[in-house]
Formats: sequence, structure tokens, C-alpha cells
Amino acid sequence: MAANKHLGKGLDILLSATAQPLIKKDEEIDILHAERIFSEGLKADEEGNLYEAYYQYRSLINYLETRLTLPDKEVCLLASQAFNNAAIILYEAGRGQEATGYLRRACDICPDNQVARENLELITQ
Repeated sequence: MAANKHLGKGLDILLSATAQPLIKKDEEIDILHAERIFSEGLKADEEGNLYEAYYQYRSLINYLETRLTLPDKEVCLLASQAFNNAAIILYEAGRGQEATGYLRRACDICPDNQVARENLELITQ
């Protein structure tokens, strides 16, 4: 799990916001666009901008969520990683129950995501 990072009070608003999916169910996923969103989230996370990182991970989750029934392993792995990374931010913000839900979703989407499994074990011990 990532090291504890201090988050501002305004994060509660961001974490509790419900975003709408960015695509309709009959639209195709642009995997390059999805990978760019994930990369932007990682970059923001590495720079310590957790608000932006969480926003990017949630944007990706919303973008992919309507298409997760497709047997596309690459899409499932990317969504699982976004759920995992968002869960870490939630956990560090004191939202352990929500983080647990995100990690369970990450494991359901992609059972091969060992990082998500390990993080789930860590926070549920």
C-alpha cells in the first residue's frame, strides 16, 4: 500500500460525488483514451496531487464500467487497476469501508490483479 498522504477536507466532496458514465452502452471503448486517463492519474498520484489522481481514476472507472461485461482482458485489467488505485486514495483519506468495496470490485473484475488482492488483505486484517 502506498505511504500515507495528507488530504484536505475538500476531498470529502470529491470522494462522495457520483459521476455519470462517459459513454453509452452501445459505444466502443477507445483503449488508447482509457490508457491516457490511467496514465494521467498515475502522473498526478506521483506528483502528490491526490485530488487530480482520484478524479482521473474515477473518470476511467466510469468510462469503462458499462463495458466490463465484454471479455476484453486488457479493459478489465485497466479498470481493476483504476479501482485499486482509487481504493488506496480512499483508504488514506480514512474511508476504509469504501476502499474495501473498491478493492473487492477490482478483484472481481480481474482475479489476476495480485496487487489488489494484497491490498485487500492488508486493509481487512
